[in-house]
Amino acid sequence: MKTSKLFIGILLIYSFMNFSCNNSNKVSSNYHLEKKYWAIEDYDAAIAGLDCTIESQKLPNLSDNTAEIFKKIADIDNVSIVTEDNSLGLKHRDNFATEMFDKYKTIYKHYSKQDREDKYIYPSEIAQISIFGIYTQIQYFKLGNENIAKEAINPNSDETKNLITSNAQIIVDNIKYSLDICKKEDALTPDAIHILDEGYEKYLPLLFKTFPTANYTEVKAQINMLLTTVKSIETKKMLVSVENSLIDTQISNASTDEIKQSLLKEKETINKGEKK
Repeated sequence: MKTSKLFIGILLIYSFMNFSCNNSNKVSSNYHLEKKYWAIEDYDAAIAGLDCTIESQKLPNLSDNTAEIFKKIADIDNVSIVTEDNSLGLKHRDNFATEMFDKYKTIYKHYSKQDREDKYIYPSEIAQISIFGIYTQIQYFKLGNENIAKEAINPNSDETKNLITSNAQIIVDNIKYSLDICKKEDALTPDAIHILDEGYEKYLPLLFKTFPTANYTEVKAQINMLLTTVKSIETKKMLVSVENSLIDTQISNASTDEIKQSLLKEKETINKGEKK
């Protein structure tokens, strides 16, 4: 008897989902283009729309009449309008950033699909979503750390400081891994590579500024490895620019003249083109 009830329950759930996804008006209404900025509930509706897109259909993208939908999905202003508004409460902004980070991960899964030739089905879109994710992560970890310090009984305790340091290192390591997409030039298009290059050059310096004392040794190693493997001249220029920005941040936070001089020499080496 229990099995029959379970089967009926599953059937009802499936029927409801199938009805929702086959209702074209329901799906089209998921993308709230009439709104200037999207809130969490708007992203929930949009993700429901993505979930309802069957394999034979295309997700909203930059190449057809759904371009405005995709641009709204990947609009960083939807995040910054809340996370950078200091008139709002810290906890509210932290909770919002947490939810938006989760939305980003779901959206990324939809757009990261590759075809049988290992090429991205949505190359420009996955590039833009990746940059959206970098900004969202920066805000997520920044506000999270600020909230930890605010709510801690003793913000200066070793336990609190270690937690904040650990969180900062997590995002730095995450961004290091996100640079892996630069190696996938054959899976991308020139337009996608350009979107990534512009985005990294704009938002990685924000990462360095937000978490200036994190350990960037592996990020530098990743950049230097990419400089030897990527073909795109534009990407190589971006990587050099990003590394210069990182070193400038480290110089500003150098604890000794010896460290500062070492960083200045490192920067000089990069700009002389000795790193190929």
